[in-house]
Amino acid sequence: MITFIMSVKAKIQNIAGLVIPSEWDDGGRPVEIKICAPDEVDYFVIENKKGKRLYKFLQQFVKVTGVVKLKGSKKLIEIKSLNKEEL
Repeated sequence: MITFIMSVKAKIQNIAGLVIPSEWDDGGRPVEIKICAPDEVDYFVIENKKGKRLYKFLQQFVKVTGVVKLKGSKKLIEIKSLNKEEL
């Protein structure tokens, strides 16, 4: 579960992609999710109130706006707003 990140480089971005689990508990339930963008970049979702709402959209395409931060080579996103993409 990602909850707190310190980063010097953070910027607001619009991201579109598929919401999928990235980590599971012992019972097989997702405990961490990420957004897989079409350009094959993964954005690991920081659990805030809006980030937790994305669990309802597993295996669905969404558009989000959030603060993207780097932790090493891993991209994290703190969700500020989200929309389920109608396809």
